[in-house]
Amino acid sequence: AFAADVSTFAELKAALADTATTTITLTADIATPEKLLINRPLTIIGGGKTVSFAPNPVGWNGNYVFHVYGTSDVTISDIKLTSGDAGLLVNNSNVTLTGAVDVSGNEFGGSESSNGSVLTVSGATITNSTESYRFPTAWEDGTTGATIVGFSATSNTTVVPTQVQYYLQTSSLTTVTTAAYL
Repeated sequence: AFAADVSTFAELKAALADTATTTITLTADIATPEKLLINRPLTIIGGGKTVSFAPNPVGWNGNYVFHVYGTSDVTISDIKLTSGDAGLLVNNSNVTLTGAVDVSGNEFGGSESSNGSVLTVSGATITNSTESYRFPTAWEDGTTGATIVGFSATSNTTVVPTQVQYYLQTSSLTTVTTAAYL
């Protein structure tokens, strides 16, 4: 088991690709021009740093900052994931969020759980200062049996019929956003 301290996109990408690395610690804010795939057990310690997707064209492009796919035992802590279509996609995986996790500033919402995944919020404080109606802090793709557990938020099943959306503020359930990409 190896730990990697990373401060650049190239270092982060290399650490994600190195199967011997089991823990990645961010030591600086990092901008990524592409989705960052996590496909094996891994701990990411954000250290209060930010990973931002840049550039992210306007409109839905499936640009998640982190895309966790086909794995379990992934823990992500103390990090901000921003500037993507969403900060985190948990697809056919089990992921635990701990510490302070900020998913503000994404175009369509914070995090998505899909395809039989479980996203667990364990003692985490989730922040999303840009949450609004149709742009939730978290959502479950209801057609694939995904779940989000341990998240203290208001759920809504009527905004999108095939999703359970989670909002930190109940005012977000009635405030209609007039963004150009709706």
